[in-house]
Amino acid sequence: MSRAGFHTGLRLVGHHQEGEHEEGENEADPHILLHHIPRIGPPGESLEEDTVRVVAAVAIREGKVLVCRRPEGSSFAGRWEFPGGKVEPGESDAGALKRELMEELAVRAGVGRELAVHTHDYDGRKVEIHFLAVRLEEEPAAVEAAEIRWVVPGELSRLPFLDGDALFVKKLSSPGRFEEWTS
Repeated sequence: MSRAGFHTGLRLVGHHQEGEHEEGENEADPHILLHHIPRIGPPGESLEEDTVRVVAAVAIREGKVLVCRRPEGSSFAGRWEFPGGKVEPGESDAGALKRELMEELAVRAGVGRELAVHTHDYDGRKVEIHFLAVRLEEEPAAVEAAEIRWVVPGELSRLPFLDGDALFVKKLSSPGRFEEWTS
């Protein structure tokens, strides 16, 4: 299930302290983007009631970030996004992202730290996107996307992203941010 674009604000967050895991999330890979930013709110729950929680993968390979173009016939067709989707009831963020990556890109992945949370309001529907670092275990395929592309962070802003991803794209593209998250 793919995400749709929504817009309000961005806050940066971090992953749990070492040894802490939410139920079903012991599969997090602590070696993926190691920088720790304090978390806001309880892990595994939307920060606001009546908010749809979604997860987005930030996969990095050889200095490039993986992004997907939405297919024709879908909402926001032709727009770019980070792969991911809705967290189903009872699912952890890591579990939901692994499921979504298998469905959308036919790829297994290790899920690491939460990099940011972006909350959007679209036609009265609030959506909270949790951007998580991932390590892909094989080459992705465009199963549900019209196209996938590995893009240098400085060139992300040239693509027409969903509004819900735009603020994160701006942060990721800002000088030094990509290097800070990946060093």
